[in-house]
Amino acid sequence: MSRATLLQIALCSLCIGWLVGLSASPVLGSVVTALITALTAYFALQQGNGESRTATPIFLTVVMIVLGSGIGVYGRTHNWLGFDREAEAKNWSLRTGLSEQDVYRKMFDHEYSVAASAVPDTKQGVLFDTSLPKDECVQLRPARGEDLRRLLGAMKEQYISDLAQKFPAIELEYLVDNILCRKQ
Repeated sequence: MSRATLLQIALCSLCIGWLVGLSASPVLGSVVTALITALTAYFALQQGNGESRTATPIFLTVVMIVLGSGIGVYGRTHNWLGFDREAEAKNWSLRTGLSEQDVYRKMFDHEYSVAASAVPDTKQGVLFDTSLPKDECVQLRPARGEDLRRLLGAMKEQYISDLAQKFPAIELEYLVDNILCRKQ
């Protein structure tokens, strides 16, 4: 098998693994299965009848999918493809003359207002899921005031711990009850 073919296998497998790692949706499982099947069929046809068959393509596929999924998980948990709220707030603060705190409040109101919650949730099945695990929600739901601020500030997700410093306790309570722990 030529080096070019092995490189193709490696790059395709890395991309498939990256998609798996980025995904927060179970729907992607069927898409990934179809991609792996197509990839396997393509490279099986590429391998001529006269060549000896080796496990190298399969080994390379598995290793690169694992590597790609690790990169994808890291990218998802560190919000590589997410919205940079700090840059957006600074930009709007400079353009409008509002303080960054006022801009953050307007961003929060726009994202999580009652009117926005009445609109059907179009974010279902996307790569990023804003809900927290059930065990964290069990701890956060009864907390109020400064206790809630302290717990959110200690969260490992940077964007959540940042919220604890930027919003009043009443808005943090709304955020936990209606956004972060909505599914539980």
